[in-house]
Amino acid sequence: MDYQYIIEGNELSPTGSYEKVAKDLGGQWDGENLKVENSWCDIDAHSFNFLDDMYVSISTLHFKKPVLF
Repeated sequence: MDYQYIIEGNELSPTGSYEKVAKDLGGQWDGENLKVENSWCDIDAHSFNFLDDMYVSISTLHFKKPVLF
């Protein structure tokens, strides 16, 4: 399958993925909230650090094309 986009995580840089997605897809990342709205995807993600060791993300993702996450 050919993917329109691939989202990769990195445990050594937990927020790096959000920054990259915002840059690549024309969205906004403010350090806690990622918002992307374009012709083929709608992303609303909230990420926060819990107990200084764990990142928690609550996300709503809608894609009209194949995405590998």
